[in-house]
Amino acid sequence: MQYKFLLSPWKNEFIDVIGKTKKELFISSPFINVKGARILSDAIQTKEPIEISLITNLTTKNIVNEVTEPAALLELYRQFDRVKIFLRIIREYSEEPKKTREIMVYYIIWT
Repeated sequence: MQYKFLLSPWKNEFIDVIGKTKKELFISSPFINVKGARILSDAIQTKEPIEISLITNLTTKNIVNEVTEPAALLELYRQFDRVKIFLRIIREYSEEPKKTREIMVYYIIWT
């Protein structure tokens, strides 16, 4: 298994690296949108089944600020044969004087 870290600006290098995927792709990104999911699926050159694993942060704040689009997860499911998604979801409660923060991690597999 090969690993590659990409630094900004990364789009062209990302497309080149993704295009070489043959079997499995693991991505860790705090944000995901439909446009990015489509760039990912368009960049894959092989017709062989590809397994996608994604770690992302699906918080209310990210969704409201439109930096994460839940529809992007469905886009990945439509485009790839096997999708594993690890979601970090944070719920915050603001009852004064006590503030509570709950962190949940979900693991979803679509086949």
